[in-house]
Amino acid sequence: MEAADPAFAFYVKLSNKKTKFIGKGEFAHDVALAVQQGEPFTVPDYLHRAIERAMAGGPAGQESGA
Repeated sequence: MEAADPAFAFYVKLSNKKTKFIGKGEFAHDVALAVQQGEPFTVPDYLHRAIERAMAGGPAGQESGA
């Protein structure tokens, strides 16, 4: 069964102490390792733009090319 808001459902699953599911820190570490190893991934557009600006050294909140 697919959740109406998969991102929120995932957050709830990570934050539920009773399930003994992987912790947020461990999850972040695993994601970082996968990215470093070249695994494909997608992010929302707003996050993609923020990452691009951060890598380019631009200030937060400023659109590229502005």
